[in-house]
Amino acid sequence: PQLLYRIQNDELSNSGLDSKVYWLLIGTNDLSHGCSEEAVFLGIVKAVEEIRKMRPDSIVVINGLLPRTGRLDGTLMTARLAASRSGSKTGRSHILEEETSYTDDDEFSNNNQTLSNMKSNYATEEASTDTITKKTTLDLSLDYWDSIVQINRGLEQYAHDHDKVEYFDASDIFIGQLGNKYFQRQEPSFLMSELMLDYLHPTALGHELWAQQIVDYIISDLDTPFNS
Repeated sequence: PQLLYRIQNDELSNSGLDSKVYWLLIGTNDLSHGCSEEAVFLGIVKAVEEIRKMRPDSIVVINGLLPRTGRLDGTLMTARLAASRSGSKTGRSHILEEETSYTDDDEFSNNNQTLSNMKSNYATEEASTDTITKKTTLDLSLDYWDSIVQINRGLEQYAHDHDKVEYFDASDIFIGQLGNKYFQRQEPSFLMSELMLDYLHPTALGHELWAQQIVDYIISDLDTPFNS
């Protein structure tokens, strides 16, 4: 909403910014503040529409939401994986069966909790690995990956359906998987701390790799005057 307000209140006009390409990355904070996937998607689309209204000859590139997780090991937990571990067919409401139970009022349901609280709860989770079949639960309040994938799919389709709107996904830059040259595990994927130390913000190296992919994309893939 902050960026949308700035665009609608003449920030583009007053800044004198008149670019051939506008690169847009927003939404992850709204997701962590409790907004639904639909609300995040619609907010991004509205920002794109406002930029297109003011700069109809420019291209807007939507950078998909970057992967993130609140898990201290960097794991991108999905509902399907969590359900397979717990034996549940749904996975969202009761995920990992462990010794310690968390409810909606506990700090694990608060996406703005401090790192110290996260470490304390994570230690409890790790201590319970040998009793993972106990009938208590850990929710997915720190696991954003399913929501991010859903939002990004919608953004990709939106870009496909609209002229002068492109979609760019940077997820593969930051995500790793366990395996070797003979076999790659499909799950769980994880964020590499060398590229995203806090599993939210890219490191200097992460930014460098991401920036290079952006430059390569603009030079090679976009239909812009400087590529003609």
